[in-house]
Amino acid sequence: MERETTGATIPNLDAFVEDQLQHWKVPGVAVAVVKDEKVWLAKGYGWRDLERGLPMTGRTLLAIGSCTKAFTATAIAMLVEDGKLDWDEPVQRYLPQLRLKDPWASARVTLRDMGCHRTGLPRYDIMLFNPALSREDIVNSLEHLEARRDFRTTWQYQNLMYATMGYVAGKAAGSTWEDLVKERILRPLGMAESNFSVHDSQAAEDYALPYGKREDQVERVEFLEIGATGPAGSINSSAEEMAHWVTLNLNQGKYEGRSLISPAGLTALFSPQMMLPQGQRHPELAFSSYGLGWATNAYRGHTIVHHGGGTAGFTAQVCLVPARRTGVVVLANLSDSQLPDIITKYVLDCLLELEPIDWSGRYQELVSQVEQAQTKQDETLRLARRAGTSPTHSLPEYAGVYRHPAAGTLTIALKDQVLTGKYGIIDLAITHHHYDTFEVKFAVVGTAMTMLANFATDTLGRVCSVAIPLGLESGAQELVFTRAFDLSMTCDPRLYTGEYELAG
Repeated sequence: MERETTGATIPNLDAFVEDQLQHWKVPGVAVAVVKDEKVWLAKGYGWRDLERGLPMTGRTLLAIGSCTKAFTATAIAMLVEDGKLDWDEPVQRYLPQLRLKDPWASARVTLRDMGCHRTGLPRYDIMLFNPALSREDIVNSLEHLEARRDFRTTWQYQNLMYATMGYVAGKAAGSTWEDLVKERILRPLGMAESNFSVHDSQAAEDYALPYGKREDQVERVEFLEIGATGPAGSINSSAEEMAHWVTLNLNQGKYEGRSLISPAGLTALFSPQMMLPQGQRHPELAFSSYGLGWATNAYRGHTIVHHGGGTAGFTAQVCLVPARRTGVVVLANLSDSQLPDIITKYVLDCLLELEPIDWSGRYQELVSQVEQAQTKQDETLRLARRAGTSPTHSLPEYAGVYRHPAAGTLTIALKDQVLTGKYGIIDLAITHHHYDTFEVKFAVVGTAMTMLANFATDTLGRVCSVAIPLGLESGAQELVFTRAFDLSMTCDPRLYTGEYELAG
């Protein structure tokens, strides 16, 4: 049954949400509001399935993306209280094989360092889209990834570290991260339909389809299975069941009279660990910091604890105002949507009795600024291109299998005199830019991306590697994929020159 609050508490909420769905071209959203341990609202708006005209409900399952990180941090906090883990002990105590590129950091990195994103590693999010990598592969890959900043100096969002945290937690619990979260959190909270796989969601009666936008038109996108990096973002849930999760966090770790985590353990998760870059987009938000699985801000005179999430076809926002025992959840079935933030702030302004702000207008301005910046970047790329140049090799010579010790395999093929690439589930369109630099275009989580790849030639004149900034963030470091040659197929006599000694 849909649970609703009174219109006097959140005036015109239904009309506001319906209007914003149309304005932002979002198929549907599910909204939950919790106040003083009571679920005031758990309701769906719009459509979970546009093609079949199936409505979104409070029980519709949607991906919550990186809102999963708070579940992972909470599970670890529970193990800390059990004496099985410690936030401040080196992770090598629990996982001796863990290695980072920097030996000094390897010996000292803790779960707290990983949980508040201060290990020095940038995102390397391309690895999230390679299903060939297991969780253990990801843990073992860390020693092959370059840091961008010094250890413990800078906040840099890092999904692979949350995958590692989940791996450590599963080992400490004698099971897996999935079993740990299910037994210690989901089951006690009555979150029976929540799960860790979009395949499981699709077996349920009430689940949302994922959508994205192309040239401002809404279209279906494929579900993204997040397996190996699950602790960073694989949970699927509903507004109704997420309200249970919010209640736990607003009630000092208790749910229906049962304590799942101590108040101190919960407070540690909310407490600021690293300051975030303070170039705020809105003056109403200040003192941004990151705790353990949660971010914190001052919002118009109130402390909020929150986290967003985004994956292919879904966007989410969970926000708590602990001092007011108030929480909001907004889940949308559209990639990279601003609407969960907009609805969350609208609800907060109403419940906190603040003067309304046109958040929709604010976010529209931000989107326009991003689009203008992208247009400028594309133009800069175009103007920097050296016209009239040619590759140093024929196109067939660029085709082959390239490997990176952490990221895995990148395959480049030639068909009808056009180069294409494949990394995990991502298809790459490759066109010549200038010299041995090629333009690479692809779409990930509903967002179109363009970057430049540089091919290198070895001393034998062969295309031997390609460097491409696949970190999926601004200023990402290049990953160098080395070509795998089949020596049995080469006839170059220079490979066999040298001195030989005859036996006998």
